[in-house]
Amino acid sequence: MITIQINDCEVRDALRDEAARRGMDQYITIGLLARAESEAIARMTGVEAVAREMYDWTVNADAPRHIFGEHGDETVEAPRGQRAVTAADYTRLPAAILNGAIEDGGRSWRTKNPLVRARWVDGEEEIVAVFEAIGGRRMLTLDTMYVIRRRPR
Repeated sequence: MITIQINDCEVRDALRDEAARRGMDQYITIGLLARAESEAIARMTGVEAVAREMYDWTVNADAPRHIFGEHGDETVEAPRGQRAVTAADYTRLPAAILNGAIEDGGRSWRTKNPLVRARWVDGEEEIVAVFEAIGGRRMLTLDTMYVIRRRPR
């Protein structure tokens, strides 16, 4: 599991440092897909290898740059009904994967690879994390993440 408790500016560097320390290629593993998850995701995406091979949930060291750039400004996120993503939100990824709804996310506009969306309601917020299925590396890697503010019930 990845746990980051540092300020936003340091997240990308911390991920790179941790990947280098572990001898990894710029990715941090959050965890292995469970059998039921892998079979459901294979059906959703049409990527049968997800069910046959052991895929990991991962965070690419460059993902925080995109996420903070696109979803890290409160003045931009507030009109969308969202709040800015913070470094602390990365610690919520395992719970979003384990406790959330996993659904088809379509295809990446950049790579055309299948996307999988994890949605998890945590109190008055909904964490949405989108992962890209990368077959050659046997991973679902974080593509983007945002936090939706929910109305109190």
